[in-house]
Amino acid sequence: MANEKQLKTSKNDFMIYEVVLSEYLDPDKHYKMSVSAALKNANAIFSSFFEGKKLNLYTERKTKNGDLTITYPNDVMAVHNGIHLLRINNRSFKTLIKPAETMTNGVQDYTAIPEESNPYSYVIIDNRYEMGICQIAIQKNSAWSSAPKSKLTLRRLLENNINRFFLDESIPLQIEIVPKMRKSEIWEFCKQRCNEGQDAITQVAFDFPNQRKMARSNRIPSPTGYVKHLAKLMDVTDAIKTHIELSYTNANPEALENNAKDLAHIVDICSNENYQLSIRFRDYGLYKCGEIVRAMFPMKEALLNVFMSDWTENALTKENVELFNWCDYVYEQAKLFEYAIETPAKRNR
Repeated sequence: MANEKQLKTSKNDFMIYEVVLSEYLDPDKHYKMSVSAALKNANAIFSSFFEGKKLNLYTERKTKNGDLTITYPNDVMAVHNGIHLLRINNRSFKTLIKPAETMTNGVQDYTAIPEESNPYSYVIIDNRYEMGICQIAIQKNSAWSSAPKSKLTLRRLLENNINRFFLDESIPLQIEIVPKMRKSEIWEFCKQRCNEGQDAITQVAFDFPNQRKMARSNRIPSPTGYVKHLAKLMDVTDAIKTHIELSYTNANPEALENNAKDLAHIVDICSNENYQLSIRFRDYGLYKCGEIVRAMFPMKEALLNVFMSDWTENALTKENVELFNWCDYVYEQAKLFEYAIETPAKRNR
């Protein structure tokens, strides 16, 4: 049975979210506790949603034949000292076309076979509220979309179902699960990805406009080296702009910044939107200079495997407290990020 708990992906980046619990009162509803009592015990009430081996997670959709309830398989893999480790499956449907056992007029027949897939992501609920910590880490992989405009994200699924739980239990609370974000500085972000995330740069790309065709305020002051030659080439050929792509196998930002002085200079001067500077990472994917980035931290899969293994609360070892150390580190680092509430004011239940 232990093998069923092993992670099947080596990519273990986790996006960090802050849990915001606040009052919610419907004047037409009777609540079984006061707002002050609910707020005082908000974290303990929130934690009660994760009790048991499975969660009641579902969505409701309207169809031509009426309302359709879609449930999402999940498991509470382990709970220790205020940290819950969950595995939540998505549901995707596709049709496979396979050869049938029959033929028509000597031609092979084919049959359509509907098939359901249940990819999953791991979720860490860190509700050690006695220490002032209440955060959620969601594994970033292809099982669930993390795009803000997506119809259903794992964050939104949890948020909607916890709010429904508060409503069903007549508790005057609401939850908002908000991503920690900040505007990034390019070299800082690159070093964080490559050093802490063990990622690598595979491509640097940017547009270089003809300086004489730009507003003076956007021109490069006193260009030198390669930039000067590039600007002159653009000028004598009367080109509007050029697009430059530099590809790498596994480039390190410190090596680029320290050794490739011309490239570092270009990166610095191309850090405004006129130059469309972008960097592609092996794991993270495409990053655009100065974009708003989410708080996302890598994790060794061994941490989750050990946390899911059998151990008693009194048998703490260096290995099985590593996930607690990771959560502590993430909590401190996430303080450097801001957050913006994306949930609409009127909740959809």
